Formats: sequence, C-alpha cells, structure tokens
Amino acid sequence: MIPEKNEEDKELQERKYKELRKKIIDGKITKITLDTTIFDSCDYSFESSILKLLKQFRNSPIQFVLSDIIVKEIKSHLIK
Repeated sequence: MIPEKNEEDKELQERKYKELRKKIIDGKITKITLDTTIFDSCDYSFESSILKLLKQFRNSPIQFVLSDIIVKEIKSHLIK
C-alpha cells in the first residue's frame, strides 16, 4: 500500500522537527529568527500561538534575532 501524501508530509515534518530539536539540544543551533511571512501568517498578532512558542527559549542560551530589514518591515506594517 502506498502511503498518502499527507502521511509522508507528516513523517517528514516529524523527522525535521526531531533533527532541529537535537541540534538545539546539542548546541549546534544557537540563534533563531523569523521571516516576515511568519508575522504575515499571524496577521501580526504577537499573541499568536506560533509566536508564543518563542517563550520556550526565554531562559535558554538560544538567542532570538531579527534582521534590520525584518524589523523595518514589521514596523511598516504596524504603522499602516
């Protein structure tokens, strides 16, 4: 039986999640950032569930960084 595309996608996402988690735990990833598409998808709601996930890094060595370009784009959108 050939697995459905959705099953394959879920397996791939799970594998990528585990790989990322391991890299964070092993200290291979020390910084994270978000692109404007994430903020767009949340309609710039900083209480969005995806943005709330960043709280898990609050007391960790992982740094959250935003490039100047992303900050300008966010500010521009919020001013509108």
